[in-house]
Amino acid sequence: MDRHCLPDRCSIRLRGYDYTQNTAYFVTICVNQWLCMFGDIVDGVMRCSTVGQVVESAWQDLPHHTPGLILDAWVIMPNHLHGIVILPGKLSPESLSKTIPHGPKLGSLGAVLGGFKSAVSRQVSASALSPVRPLWQRNYYERIIRGNRELGATRTYIEMNLARWDDDPDHPRYHPLRP
Repeated sequence: MDRHCLPDRCSIRLRGYDYTQNTAYFVTICVNQWLCMFGDIVDGVMRCSTVGQVVESAWQDLPHHTPGLILDAWVIMPNHLHGIVILPGKLSPESLSKTIPHGPKLGSLGAVLGGFKSAVSRQVSASALSPVRPLWQRNYYERIIRGNRELGATRTYIEMNLARWDDDPDHPRYHPLRP
């Protein structure tokens, strides 16, 4: 394929920012084409599908793959996940010897979320739980949480997300499928 025909892709990350810093990040990760594969919301409660259960298990397992990582508030929605991830900061010199030659820096937000998305995709694919490939939209949304006030507001947003599903910007009605 001719590289000149590819669309221009710009990074949505903050230029020059070190995403390995010990801080809190609000993240949103969406299913490809906003398909509701993770379950349904019934009476304000998320009922996870088998795929949603895989997502939930992999999300809760993240601290086992990145020592010191903290999962704060999070919620699985029918077609996306919102969560607050607190990174431990710079990794020890022993960990740095395992550096991946290409891709995000080991211990960075990109490496953590990339590993999460890959783990879920592998398990969903191996179990033939989804005909959709790729499972995830490219990339993810992130916002650096700067201070306790913003942390509290973000936690409230996450906690109220199930109740506001009908008005959620990631609701499928706002993303009609293209032929």
